[in-house]
Amino acid sequence: HFDLSISTLNLSQGTMTDNRLQQLLSNVPEESIILLEDIDAATVGRHYEKEDNIRFQGMKPLTLSGLLNSLDGVISTEGRIIFMTTNYIDRLDPALIRPGRVDFKQYIGPLTADQTERMLVRFYPHLTRDEMNEFLKQIEQLTDNYS
Repeated sequence: HFDLSISTLNLSQGTMTDNRLQQLLSNVPEESIILLEDIDAATVGRHYEKEDNIRFQGMKPLTLSGLLNSLDGVISTEGRIIFMTTNYIDRLDPALIRPGRVDFKQYIGPLTADQTERMLVRFYPHLTRDEMNEFLKQIEQLTDNYS
């Protein structure tokens, strides 16, 4: 729709540090969308096994300060749009989602049956009506526990 490239960054991976994030964000094309999925996991609980694992020796984990500084640098670059996803907005530090850093918040709840069907048609246009109905039936059964 926007005709922009999309860059996805996994901030919760064990090798993400302040410097690495800064480097990755500086290499994102200017006219692009940056997707930061599960932003709530970026700096929480990241001290796991690093002290005991040789792969992580000498590395300092991603910090909230490093994340904020990196985002501020990206935000100041024209033409970039940042999307952050979370299932736990209440776990986010207020500094991360303050006005100026986050201009728009949108709650996206579970898909309705109609939305599910439209997505199915869009991504799998070759399905027959019977295949689509079977798929939708299975989705409904799987999601009954989550509503």
